[in-house]
Amino acid sequence: MINFEQEMIKILERHVETEMKGDLKLTMSTMIDNPHLLNVPNMMGGDDFEGVKTFYKDHLVGKFFPLDVEFNRISLTIGKE
Repeated sequence: MINFEQEMIKILERHVETEMKGDLKLTMSTMIDNPHLLNVPNMMGGDDFEGVKTFYKDHLVGKFFPLDVEFNRISLTIGKE
């Protein structure tokens, strides 16, 4: 695994960890300056930093996952494009 792939996995794991902790500020720190999010099941999300932050604040971080949730990775694809 190359360094780029290792770094991407570290960022993803930190992002998921901060979501589970319910820490909006840290969750947003794992994203690029101008993120875009589309939650396909409900067709909701946000454009740009404030839009994504509002979606996370109102619908996800600290609200969506129960405290005892566990994730099991089935597969992971990493690429530069």
